[in-house]
Amino acid sequence: MKIFNKRTCKVCDAICCRYITIPLKTPEIIEDFENIKWYISHENTEVNIEEDGAWYIKLKTPCEHLSKNNLCSIYKNRPEICKEHTTKSCEKYNEENFILTFKSVEEVNKYIETILKKGRHQTI
Repeated sequence: MKIFNKRTCKVCDAICCRYITIPLKTPEIIEDFENIKWYISHENTEVNIEEDGAWYIKLKTPCEHLSKNNLCSIYKNRPEICKEHTTKSCEKYNEENFILTFKSVEEVNKYIETILKKGRHQTI
């Protein structure tokens, strides 16, 4: 973990404003992975599994309200999810807690071969 004396968005490169994560249903059978393969076949997209077993699609795309100086241009009227995001949970100061990240179809196929077919894949 990085430690800084003063946690402020003014010294940040706005990591939190450069992607979207959306929860996914945990795949249960091999066929469930077809959508995951499709998702990650798109540019700037990956699928992550968090330490707690939750699955997410991550779309690496910047917010349209992010200014050139990495500040929010609609700060007073920003969405609630942005207001809830604090410097305590900021990506600049904390490591991501993913146990697996899929960025290619090949990575998904390898997961299927090594985990699913050996019966070690579990739904949460």
